[in-house]
Amino acid sequence: MTIAEEKAAKGAALLDERLPGWRSMVAPESLQLRWCSTCVLGQLFGDYKRGIDALGLSDREAREHGFYTGRYTTWERLTRAWRKLLGSS
Repeated sequence: MTIAEEKAAKGAALLDERLPGWRSMVAPESLQLRWCSTCVLGQLFGDYKRGIDALGLSDREAREHGFYTGRYTTWERLTRAWRKLLGSS
């Protein structure tokens, strides 16, 4: 499992706990982590910032949960990891 996949899995577990049924609200084919409106949180909450606020996450926690890039991930890797997690390449 890649670092991006580990982070996406951690983010998915958090969403499973706090927003049951979230997977049906995300369109993997239009998922782009680079953009605030089409990232996972953007699709769920309308905007990345509203999403981290709703979940009570700091920027660091958002990176740890695969919602934002960090030192060891890129936008492309995170997008691929989330799409894989959601069953779409």
